[in-house]
Amino acid sequence: MLLEHRRRAIVLVVVVGSLTSAAVETLQYVFALGHSDISDLLVNTVGTLAGAVTARLAGQRLYPVWIGLALTASVLVAILVLLGPRLGDADKVVEVAAPGAAEPGGGVQAATGVSSARP
Repeated sequence: MLLEHRRRAIVLVVVVGSLTSAAVETLQYVFALGHSDISDLLVNTVGTLAGAVTARLAGQRLYPVWIGLALTASVLVAILVLLGPRLGDADKVVEVAAPGAAEPGGGVQAATGVSSARP
């Protein structure tokens, strides 16, 4: 949207998207956060291209939609960053089933409905 007046706006957007993705992947590698992979860079670049082309074809009438999506994505990323330490930790995952349901080992769950058995 900010570059609509530029002649090669799509190319510029894809280059900036690729560089941003490369920076994130590099930081993941350097700080051993997550899994750094070249396929992430390629998929992010293709996604940037698809988004830039779609925005160009849709024109100004959908600018409010793009702004809303960007704000929503920003809020979701902020929430995921805040929840980061609790996400993906298998020791903090608790399986919950209906009270009285049979456990895989043949036992019955406690009255809390929380299974103490780990698969």
